[in-house]
Amino acid sequence: METKIGRSDSPSDDEVRQLVWAAGRGDHNATLRILAMLEADIERLSRFMRMPREEARQALTLELLELIRSRSGADAPSGQSGRCAETGAAYGSSINLG
Repeated sequence: METKIGRSDSPSDDEVRQLVWAAGRGDHNATLRILAMLEADIERLSRFMRMPREEARQALTLELLELIRSRSGADAPSGQSGRCAETGAAYGSSINLG
C-alpha cells in the first residue's frame, strides 16, 4: 500500500533545490533522497506508459537523473530554471493523444 507524504513531511523548495544541486555534484545520499521522495510518483506514472512497468520505472528514473545532472551544473542551489523537463523526453514523443 502506498503512503502519502503529509505536508509537514514534505521538504521545502529550498531543501529540494539544495538536494538537486548536491545530487548533480555527485552526492549519492542526495540522489537517493530525491529518488525516495519521488518513488510513489515514478510508480504511478509508470502505469501510463506503453511499455513493461519495470522498464517504464527505469526510463523515468534515468530521465530524472539526467535532468538533475544537466540542470545542477549551471544552477546554484537557489537558482531556478524556467524550462520544462518533458520537452526532450524520449518517451514523450511516442504518446498518441489524438
